[in-house]
Amino acid sequence: MASSPESTKWRDDLLCRIGHAETPSEAADLAADFVIRTLADALDCHNWHGGDGSETWDGDVAGTVYNILHAARVLHPETNEVARHAE
Repeated sequence: MASSPESTKWRDDLLCRIGHAETPSEAADLAADFVIRTLADALDCHNWHGGDGSETWDGDVAGTVYNILHAARVLHPETNEVARHAE
């Protein structure tokens, strides 16, 4: 994965903010954001949206990852099965 100056900037900024988080909850939010954005970049996926409304933090994170995988076409749109490379 090639890093663009934009992706390097957000990564550097986010890692700095994680290191200066005032609470464990804030650090967890920032770390999750880092992982989610890194996944989206790795899949070259720019048209995703965050999951929200599940009533739990981990549900929102899981929903966001699901949305990225769907937008990147890693999941089949009807069956939600993971795409596999033919061997």
